[in-house]
Amino acid sequence: MKKLLTSLLASLGLAAASQAEDAPPVSTTPFEKAVLEAKATNEFMPVWELFVNTQFYVITVPMDSGDTTSDFRFSIFQSPETQNQPVVIISEYLERLENNSSSNKAIKVAGAKLIQLLNPEVGILVAIPNGGFGMPKEQVQWLRASIQPVH
Repeated sequence: MKKLLTSLLASLGLAAASQAEDAPPVSTTPFEKAVLEAKATNEFMPVWELFVNTQFYVITVPMDSGDTTSDFRFSIFQSPETQNQPVVIISEYLERLENNSSSNKAIKVAGAKLIQLLNPEVGILVAIPNGGFGMPKEQVQWLRASIQPVH
């Protein structure tokens, strides 16, 4: 599964195809460090708390013309990590998304806003140095319900 995800990310230009499996993961941001720690401890609450406030780049396809866009759709990919469900690929670094083939445009958005904008059937794949972090649609729906204002 890890090799398949690495191949998908490499084909999208999000990871090096020849990344050694035993190489130590490189993390540079608090969010990425939280993900690595959560994978080791299985305690993901710190990840969700950081995710909602972190700014991510998301690949988009503009539906209007000009230098600024207000009408767009997210580029959707099939992710082996989330059982071939549709996902958007995001990263804190635009450079990790530059080699995708569907569009050369991206927007920057906070994790909480992204959750609100996504179709309920779409998951998220975060491009991080250790190969990625998948959030299936069920997890995205749980986050959406968790960040909704209480009435």
